Amino acid sequence: MKHVLGFLVVMLCCQSISWGYETAPRISDREIVERLTKLEEGQKAILREIDNRFESMDNRFESIDKRFDQLINIMVAVICAFAGIVAVTIGFAIWDRRTMIRPFETKVRMIEGRLGAVESESKNFDQDKLNRLIEAMKKLASGNQEIAEALRSFKLL
Repeated sequence: MKHVLGFLVVMLCCQSISWGYETAPRISDREIVERLTKLEEGQKAILREIDNRFESMDNRFESIDKRFDQLINIMVAVICAFAGIVAVTIGFAIWDRRTMIRPFETKVRMIEGRLGAVESESKNFDQDKLNRLIEAMKKLASGNQEIAEALRSFKLL
């Protein structure tokens, strides 16, 4: 009985395995060709889509490049404007200093001229006085030996 029961169990298992097997219908050459053409059309569609995406990416990169060029031009303009403002400010400062100093320069030259005239007058006056003093000392030296020696020591006699 054990053998019969084991045999039945084995048969039931084998039948369930055999029922799971299904034979595939035969595919004709025509169907294979049709499916291959569909695959090729799908691949061509995928390639077209990829090309379109690359073109759109190229367009985006070109637009980004144009935008960068615009930004660079704007930056150059800003730098040039800043340099111009700095140059104008420095030029104005130099001009202002020169115009402010000119009145003082004229006053200083006028004062120097006056002092020079006074100095030349006093120099002539002092030289005249000095010459008269030396003449007076020479007269005294003729009567006094000590004075004559002092004048000789300074090479005035």
